[in-house]
Amino acid sequence: MPPGHSGHPVEYVRVLAFTSSQCGPCKRAKPFLLSLRADGVDVRIVDVDENPDLAKQYGVKSVPTFFVYVGNYQPTRVENIWSVILLIEDRGRR
Repeated sequence: MPPGHSGHPVEYVRVLAFTSSQCGPCKRAKPFLLSLRADGVDVRIVDVDENPDLAKQYGVKSVPTFFVYVGNYQPTRVENIWSVILLIEDRGRR
């Protein structure tokens, strides 16, 4: 077993963040998203103004909208950064 490995499988975590450059809450969420990315979370930020077709495909009608993928579970859709952080922190309690 590699050093520092607990023996438990590491759950894959990804956040798909739909934002807009004109959105105040989106701007406030960005530092948190970048911090999650620095901590190893796969964070993908999608500007809805630049990618309207992708936003439509995901049914995004308001921003910010986040899809949080943990392991092989269906994504959870939330609309605030605090819920994203809580979902990610909660993954270790399952």
